[in-house]
Amino acid sequence: MANDLTRITSRALDRREDREQSRDLRAVQRPAKRAAARIQAAAITAHTGLVSIEALTACEVAASQRQGAIVDARARMVVDAFTGLVANELALLALER
Repeated sequence: MANDLTRITSRALDRREDREQSRDLRAVQRPAKRAAARIQAAAITAHTGLVSIEALTACEVAASQRQGAIVDARARMVVDAFTGLVANELALLALER
């Protein structure tokens, strides 16, 4: 009877220690997971922004070849504004904690 009680108590303590270790491990991993998510969000934003800027630049070149300087200036302003937006989003992601 005493051996059964000792085994039951020992197993209960092992489970409790396992839960505490798991909780501690999760607490340590949480900031790293958040940092990784921020880095991934910044990478996705940068990639999407650069692809879009490339497409807008191609449109700008095509428009300037077809329609002249006025459209060229307008298209350049659109590309520059979008580039600034992407840079701003990346800055906001960098400051987010």
